[in-house]
Parts: sequence; C-alpha cells; structure tokens
Amino acid sequence: MKKRPLLIYLSLVLLCTVVGAQEIPSYQIKNSDNAEGWRIDSIHYYDFDGLINDSILFWRDIYSINEYGQKSSIITYLADVGFTFSPYTKQEFIYDEWQNEIIHNTYGWNSVSSTWEHMDRIHKHYHPGDTLIESSASAVPDGSAWKKQDSAYYTRDELNRIDSVIEFFWSSGSSVYEPTKILRKVYNANNLVESDTSYIYDNNNWLLYRTRNLYYNGAGNIIEGIRLKWNESSQEWKNGDSLVWSYDANQNPTFIESFDWDETSLEWVYEMYFIQTFDNNGNLDLMRQFTWNEDLQEIEKGVTGDHFWGLHIFIGMEELSTSQALKVFPNPAREQVNVHVDEDCELVMLNMSGQQVLSATLTKGNNNIKLSDYPNGTFLLRTSGTKERASFKLMISR
Repeated sequence: MKKRPLLIYLSLVLLCTVVGAQEIPSYQIKNSDNAEGWRIDSIHYYDFDGLINDSILFWRDIYSINEYGQKSSIITYLADVGFTFSPYTKQEFIYDEWQNEIIHNTYGWNSVSSTWEHMDRIHKHYHPGDTLIESSASAVPDGSAWKKQDSAYYTRDELNRIDSVIEFFWSSGSSVYEPTKILRKVYNANNLVESDTSYIYDNNNWLLYRTRNLYYNGAGNIIEGIRLKWNESSQEWKNGDSLVWSYDANQNPTFIESFDWDETSLEWVYEMYFIQTFDNNGNLDLMRQFTWNEDLQEIEKGVTGDHFWGLHIFIGMEELSTSQALKVFPNPAREQVNVHVDEDCELVMLNMSGQQVLSATLTKGNNNIKLSDYPNGTFLLRTSGTKERASFKLMISR
C-alpha cells in the first residue's frame, strides 16, 4: 500500500544532520526592529505494538525586521533534548524601493568551519511600472560562480489574478531555459481557485498531465480537493486521489481524510486520516495520523506531533506587522478605498515613479480616501506614527 511522505519525517532527518552543536549566542532585544520565536515539536512513531520511537524537535528563530515591517532575515537554530542549540539555516530577504522582494538568499551552517555557506538564491523580476511579479529564477553555488537552476514565469488575468505559471529548468548543455510544466488556474465567482490544470512538456509538445477540482464552504475554506490524472492512451481523465477537510467553529481544519481511487473496484479507498487540535490562539497543538491497512482491514497508528507554542511570541513583529498596522480594502479599488489603522498616523501615497501624490492624517480606526483624481495603476501607501510603520501596495482599476 502506498504511503505519502510526511514533512514530519523530513524534519527528523534534518535534525539528525546537525553536528557540532553550540550554545545559542546571547541576543538582547533592544527595540521593535527585532523579533524572536520558538516552535517545539514532539514527534511519536507507532506500529501495531504501540510506541516505537519518541523524539523531540526544537526550533528557535531569530527575526530581523526592516523599517516597513518586512522580514529582512531569519536565522533558525535547532536543539537537542539538552537544549543545546546549533545554527542551522539563515534566510536573507532583499527588497526594492517599493518593498517588493527581489532576492531571497538561503545559507546553511557549516559546523566545521563555523561559517554560513550560500546554498541557493532566488531572483524575482517585476513588470516595469507596476508591482506585478513577472518571473523568478533560482541558482545554486558552483565553485566561484553561480549555476542556474530553474525559473518560472507568471501571467495574470484582467483582475490581477495569477492564471498561469510556466516552469523551466536550466539546460547547461544548450545554455537555455527549457520548458517543463504549465499550471493554469480557473477562479470561481468568489475569486477562489476552482480548478488548476497542469501540462508537461514532452518532445516539443504540451501534454495534459493532471487537474485538481476544489470545493469550498461558506467561509471560503477548502472542504474537498479531487485530483484527476490524464490518460494519454484513452484520452480521458482518471480519478487519482482525494482529500476531504472538516473544520471547527473557528474554521480550523480538525479532520482531514485521504482517499485513493481503485481502478479495479472503481471506488474510493480509504488511505489515511489526520486529526488536529488547536490552542486558544488558533495555533496547531496536536496532529495525529492514522493509516488504513487495506490488507488487514484495520487502522494502524502512524505519527503523532505535539506542537508546543507557549514560547511562540514574536517581539516587535506583531507591532510592525503590515496586516496589523495597516488594512486596506477593497484592493483593487475604484473610486475610494478604506484604510484601517491601529493608531493616529500620517499617510502618504506614491506612484511608481516615486512621486508623492497624496498625503493625509489618519485617525485610529477606519478612514475613507477618495481615489477619483488618480489614474489606474499601482501605488504604494506608507504610514508613520509613534509606534507603527507599514506599507501596502494598492491597485486602482476601473
């Protein structure tokens, strides 16, 4: 019986690769430009006889936040059960003047040389004159140079929704990006993805590969996703697998069921299910996985993950979070826009040439701003106050 790999297993493998652990350096929180968070997972593996393995994983993340509330770096430390931390990975984010992320660097910690080693980087490019992402490309170090890896190109529809993603890989032999896959999205009346269909490139032809149909509840959460596979021989869609979600009153996904399609019996076969519980803050508290054994016709225990979030407190990030400090709706906007702020502050609006086209004093709560004097396009809203500083990209579209 097929079993899907779980991220939880990967996490355990990653932990086992950490050697030469050292005490985490002293980190004094001096101002709200820094933030710190914890995540502690206790992972249990079961078989028919009960518990066979018990491990505890600890993550500690040190955040650096820029003046606009954007993450500028994240350093992740892993710890053993003795609370001895070792640096593991570092992420570095670089933005342009409009706070578009243009470079994402990832580093790994070399415990032998006690240095950070560049693992990969992603460059993101944008259409001239607006903030819509156009393409991204990744590369990995290759000696003293960078080796191109893969790339993606994005297209959007008239409502600014991504309607296709074209993926490429770098061919060193021909020194060109060769196409590999296209993912096309279709939206419903509520602007939710109704289906996505992927195509693969084979012998200079685009071939249908698979599609996924998504269904939602009234709160906009997915309740079922059915994936179909394209049969090139019979030129028809065949059922592949299915996931079904159930939610609690707070719209937390508490029960997730997985099914596989059996071509012999022509029916859905139970594969596994997950049970999740959440704490009072909506954080994942417990995840348990159970697998259906078709041969024995019984449920077997798989993995239990205990997530401890008691120390998951972000100092500064909550104060600087764009979603907390500045809420803008609707977006895209037409003749007016509502700007909700958490304190009295000053607002400026800049066009894509960097020119200030509006300034206003906002009061705590909701503020209505008229946009009839401004053309269609993308603008940057910035606020500044006693403790809040945030930015937001607004599109005007009539």
